[in-house]
Amino acid sequence: SVLEPEKPSERTTEQFEKLKESNRKLFEANRLLQEELTRKARSEQTFAPIQQPQVPLAPAPSMEQFTVVDPVSGERYVDEKKLASALADATQRATRAETAVQSYIRRQDVLDEEKQTREAYASHPEINPSSEKFDAEVSRRTRALLLDSMMNPQDYGGTQLSFKDAADEAKKQTSGQAKVLEEKTQQVIESKEQATASATGVSGETAQQISGSREGELDQLRYQTRFGRGDDPVWAVAKRLTKVPHTGTPTSSET
Repeated sequence: SVLEPEKPSERTTEQFEKLKESNRKLFEANRLLQEELTRKARSEQTFAPIQQPQVPLAPAPSMEQFTVVDPVSGERYVDEKKLASALADATQRATRAETAVQSYIRRQDVLDEEKQTREAYASHPEINPSSEKFDAEVSRRTRALLLDSMMNPQDYGGTQLSFKDAADEAKKQTSGQAKVLEEKTQQVIESKEQATASATGVSGETAQQISGSREGELDQLRYQTRFGRGDDPVWAVAKRLTKVPHTGTPTSSET
């Protein structure tokens, strides 16, 4: 009769769990890429609707895959070398996939931002900090509307406003409406900063000093925006908007 395999060692069990985690990361990277490709295609599609592609689930690794039988004794045991080799391969594939997907999405983020910015500036030079028509008040209102639509899309027809749409709405606001919304979004930013500082034990000013170059920080924020969980994406976008350099001569009486 075939003997039952001996109980895997603690190290073998740990390696097997790492293998499953690498497989999970690889699947997650593929899923994110599919979602991004679908989002991009949907944004460019104007005629036929697009269905969300389904990412096939890779079979979960089983300890049986690494169990061998001694031809002499019939004893079953885990081939640790085979398991270690599979783990190394899965880890490399998962890492490469994650890096490739993150790089692709970051490039798309930059292109999307540039496109939205060009469209918004063309329609509303008042929000272009390099324009002679730049209006600091309209710019602040636009930023507040963008952030609020991200936090409360249900108040905007269930969608987040584009840069241009936010500027459209900013010009329609009364001074009172704008003030209330700006105070509301500023409170969100400040409370988030305080929560982050408390969690990390680092003050906001110190965090700014150690965050590296502005380009690197913006790149990190783009990544957080796309890959964040919970309200992290909203926070990342809010921080990104507050870091847009404002140069030029404001035409508004308020700054």
